[in-house]
Amino acid sequence: MLPVIGSDIQLNNATNYSSYDLILEEEDEDGNIGDGATITLTLDTTGSDNLTSVENVDVSPGSDSFELDDTDDFIQYAYSALATKVVWDKTDDAKVVELTYHGEESIAQLFITAPQVTVSAGGGLGSVVVKDSEVSTVSGKNLIVVGGSCINSVAANILGGAKCTAAFTSATGIGSGQFLIKSVASPYNSAKVALLVAGYETADTQAASQYLRTQTVDTTVGKAYKGTSSTSATLIVE
Repeated sequence: MLPVIGSDIQLNNATNYSSYDLILEEEDEDGNIGDGATITLTLDTTGSDNLTSVENVDVSPGSDSFELDDTDDFIQYAYSALATKVVWDKTDDAKVVELTYHGEESIAQLFITAPQVTVSAGGGLGSVVVKDSEVSTVSGKNLIVVGGSCINSVAANILGGAKCTAAFTSATGIGSGQFLIKSVASPYNSAKVALLVAGYETADTQAASQYLRTQTVDTTVGKAYKGTSSTSATLIVE
């Protein structure tokens, strides 16, 4: 079961955004990450504490939702091989969602700015970065930069240009089926860290993100890892 998403997480600087979508993607029946149903949770803030509230749930493809008796709990299932169960509790202002996931891996497209960030009940999540074009708003912070230099301008700034395919391989040593996790001094503030998480293709970037979330990674400036799956990466020795 995935964690409950909602009321116990604070979003600092949440007033910069009226709302945002947290997108989760299933595996398919063959274990391909991100190829199953998509669950989109629209999050907003409530009250002076900026606590999150789930204001809308979209499961695609998904069943119609139905209320469990008279509880204000609305249940919905993904139309997929894994049939993720979604329970949306609307009993108070800070609505929450509980997901029951039957696969081995899942992808949540959530980006945070600092490698040191931890999340706990009532704790702070830090600034949430939505677009690379908004990097100026968080230039004084530690950054996690997700995506290759061909599509992410912040990654391009780190690698010295919008390098794609062969040029990306030449600059990083990362080829097809591989990813890079590399810690450098931030190009926006040399006292801060920028952690680049980039794969040769989208699936490789997803594997890198999963590896970063589930494995031990040394984020000291100058450390870099080359990986091939969400559980396999080696430290690059230069």
